[in-house]
Amino acid sequence: MNFLKKIKSIIRIGYISNVSKDTTKIQQAQLSYYDQVKEMPVLSLYGISYNAPINTVSLVVQIDGDKSNTIAIPLSNSNRFMPLKSGEVQIGNYLTGDSVKFTEDGKIIVNSSSEVEVTAPTIKVNGNLEVSGNITSSGNVSATGTVEGATVSTTAGIDLGTHTHYVASAPGNSSPPQ
Repeated sequence: MNFLKKIKSIIRIGYISNVSKDTTKIQQAQLSYYDQVKEMPVLSLYGISYNAPINTVSLVVQIDGDKSNTIAIPLSNSNRFMPLKSGEVQIGNYLTGDSVKFTEDGKIIVNSSSEVEVTAPTIKVNGNLEVSGNITSSGNVSATGTVEGATVSTTAGIDLGTHTHYVASAPGNSSPPQ
C-alpha cells in the first residue's frame, strides 16, 4: 500500500453527530464518518476544554490503522470568527459569539453576551481604567488619589452637594460646597 493510501485509510473527516455529556476524564462524542456512526474519545490541546456542538468538522484518526481504536479531533464548524487580520487570534463560543480577541496592534478585546466574572484574591489593573457604566461594590472603596465626579453623592446619609454647617459666629449656616 503506498504512503498516501495508508494516510487516507487512517485519517478521515467526520462530523460530531451527538454532543457528549462530558462527564468522564476523557470526553466521548458520537461521530458520523463514511456512513458510520461511532462513539469515540475526543482529544483537545493541553489547557483547552470544550464540548464541540453537533456538526463540528473533526479529524477521525485510527490509531495504528486499527478501526476499533479511533479518536476524534474537533477542528471547527462552518462558523468562525472573522474577519481576522494577519497574526490575529480569536477564541470563543461560536454559538453565543462570546470571545476574546488578540488584535494585530496589541489590544485584547473581550466580547460577552452576558456578564464577565473574574475570581481572584486580588485583581490589579496597571493603567487608566475607563468605565462607561455604573460601578457597584459590596465592599469598601478606597483611593490614594483624588476622587472626582460630575455629580456629588451622599456619605453616611449626608448629601455632600447641599450639606451645610452651623456657624455660631455668623450666626447661621455655611453655604453648600462649591
